[in-house]
Amino acid sequence: MEEIESLIKARYPIIWLQTYEEARAVNCISQIATLQNKNLYVWTGTRGIRDPQGMPCKDGSEDPMTVMEFVFDLSVPAIIVFKDLHRYINDIHIYRLLRDLHEHLKGTNKSIIIISPVLEIPVELQKAITVINLPLPGSDDLLSVLDNVLKGVEIIGESKPEVAAMVEDICDMLRHDGFQDKVLSAGKGLTLDEFENVIAKSIVVNGTIDLDIISGEKAQIIKKSGILEYYPKSEGMEDVGGLEVLKAWIRRKKLTYSQDAKDFGLEPPKGVMLTGPPGTGKTLVAKVIAKSLGVPLLKMDMAKIYGSYVGQSEQNISHALEVADAVAPCVLWLDEVEKALAGASGGGGNDGGVTSRVFGTFLTWLQEHTSEVFVVATSNNPTIIPPEFNRAGRFDEVFMVDLPNETERAAIFKIHLNKKKQGLTEDTYVNNLAKLTPNFSGAEIREVVKSAMEEAFYAGLELHFGDLELAIDDMIPLAEKRKEEIKALRAWGNDNARSASAPETKQLNSTNSTTRSLEL
Repeated sequence: MEEIESLIKARYPIIWLQTYEEARAVNCISQIATLQNKNLYVWTGTRGIRDPQGMPCKDGSEDPMTVMEFVFDLSVPAIIVFKDLHRYINDIHIYRLLRDLHEHLKGTNKSIIIISPVLEIPVELQKAITVINLPLPGSDDLLSVLDNVLKGVEIIGESKPEVAAMVEDICDMLRHDGFQDKVLSAGKGLTLDEFENVIAKSIVVNGTIDLDIISGEKAQIIKKSGILEYYPKSEGMEDVGGLEVLKAWIRRKKLTYSQDAKDFGLEPPKGVMLTGPPGTGKTLVAKVIAKSLGVPLLKMDMAKIYGSYVGQSEQNISHALEVADAVAPCVLWLDEVEKALAGASGGGGNDGGVTSRVFGTFLTWLQEHTSEVFVVATSNNPTIIPPEFNRAGRFDEVFMVDLPNETERAAIFKIHLNKKKQGLTEDTYVNNLAKLTPNFSGAEIREVVKSAMEEAFYAGLELHFGDLELAIDDMIPLAEKRKEEIKALRAWGNDNARSASAPETKQLNSTNSTTRSLEL
């Protein structure tokens, strides 16, 4: 509000307010109009121009050219809000009239505010329009909505004792164990309308405020963006075989989120880059980090960032990062980041510089953001990523997640056999299986177990060690098919990354003292 109010006081002629929340934006502008003793007019393409009392002001004003003539003739101090103008703005007559209005409004006490969820400004108007982004609601905004919903249910409870008792139980629950803060945290990333709807839905369905319903609804809403996906907390440390150095590092980083760490002066971690051959568990680690930190996991599909319209890609990356900031604390996972950023430092190539601008926007955010967003970037081929992406300060650490060693392969076999509720998990069996699978990745070990189980099932028998041996013999690991690529990747990792695995001698018969030494 302060920024918009300052611009209007300074008589900025045209302001573009980017937001999905029309009602919230208009409410904000209405307060400013009251403070500055100005009339507020609102235009839509369906109802035309309406005065502060909601009455129509001019016949035929559904036509944007007609309403702009109305703005020219308006002789009172005013703020004129346009809700649908981005749909018309590329018409030559419309943007010419806006340029004319820009000059006209400079000497008046009138301002135009365009409310739109997208930023589509013709080049001719870029110097005439000031852009402001309305951030997603914060905790105070969400708390107001929560109070209003409960007040609405209380009114119903005046005639229904069972509803009144339900509201009393909800209010009592919100007062204890920090539950109110958990509700507000779960609602971060939603608009006010979305948060109001999901709270009401939770009360109607379960008679209480259910965090799972809020999280489920948020997952659907975030998914609608087409750029971010919301992953539930699933895999934990126990699902990862090996990678002891990386696990210990995650445990240490978790401690920096505590209040004691903040009081000590520690800053929240920025994130980690994971690189290594395909199938070595980088995706699994991203999920494990989110669960270990106890925060949501958002996956950014970098390929979907790029749009076909001018400015769409830059807008997509900005919106995705805004949502991540609003949802924080969270983990933002960028999978196979090299596919989106390769060549970003090459001056733009054949895409008009879009990749470079998207890359620049992300780098600036990565360096400067202060929200508790932990970034996990995974890459199968970091050699083609611009070097400035993983320089010091962007990430807390770069780890090489290599093919599992023998001890790690034994642990991975045990994990998958236990998950499938099979036998053969004794050390003798899994150690022998590990010896038979040099250069196998974790994903390939999983496929070995799956294939052997299928064969045993088709034969109507229990799973035997021989079934696993046959499945191993039938599989050629990727590391043997692409030896030169894996060799080059390992060479990069030796020079630029820290190994995620402990030396094999330290992993055998691990004790508490060994684990402690790894953590230190």
